Amino acid sequence: MIAWTVHKPSKTLRCQLIDRRTLDTFAQAVGALYFNNAQRKSPFRGPNVTEQAESRAVATRPADRVPLSRIVVFMSLAIFGAVADLWTKQAVFAWRGLPQQSDIWWLIDGYVGVETAVNIGAVFGIGAGQGTVFAALSVVAAIGIVTWLFYFRAATQWWLTIAMGCVMGGIFGNLYDRLGLWWQPGYPEPWKSGVRDWILWQAGDAYKWPNFNIADSLLVCGAAMLLWQSFFPPVDETATSDADPSSPAVDGQADPSKVANHSPKSS
Repeated sequence: MIAWTVHKPSKTLRCQLIDRRTLDTFAQAVGALYFNNAQRKSPFRGPNVTEQAESRAVATRPADRVPLSRIVVFMSLAIFGAVADLWTKQAVFAWRGLPQQSDIWWLIDGYVGVETAVNIGAVFGIGAGQGTVFAALSVVAAIGIVTWLFYFRAATQWWLTIAMGCVMGGIFGNLYDRLGLWWQPGYPEPWKSGVRDWILWQAGDAYKWPNFNIADSLLVCGAAMLLWQSFFPPVDETATSDADPSSPAVDGQADPSKVANHSPKSS
């Protein structure tokens, strides 16, 4: 690079040559100054420095990093799961009637069948008589799932998005029943916070599993996926890029081993 200076007495021009090392040191100093004043919108902007600053600004906005496809998949699983659960409950209860009104309809004789029941507890009959408490816990869980996925960006992982979509569908399906929206006058009072079940599974006559529904199945599938990931966590793809030695210096700070004090030479 060539720098020109004007000497007024002689009206002559003098050329000074500045070596490359001095220019590199100057560029690094400008970069450090820019990053130190990024929040103040420093006017010192270079093409590479600007790109790094913009990428960091985007990283500070969690919700902006969740792809739209994750939101669509999560909402689709939650909505279609709840609809499938509620529709099957309505259809089976209309077909087979209330509990004890008809015999078991066997799909696989002695093992898998259809039998209507009302669960006044939690999943698979646990915690009978606490339906209102479980309804409140369901609302809290739904809020927590949405916050975790989209505010804390857990939805950036496909596995977690699908698992939580299944769980949310199960929550919505059973919450409808917990709130007593299916209950009608003339039904037993405890059924107001009960959940309709209709799937019967048993391992012969020796063991009979509590009746369940589609919502219960979605909850178990989502929980199983979370358990699987706890034992087999995904590889963090960002770790390798963060540890790349060829990546630019952080915050515009120059490598001390590459910076040397050097004064310009004049000719």
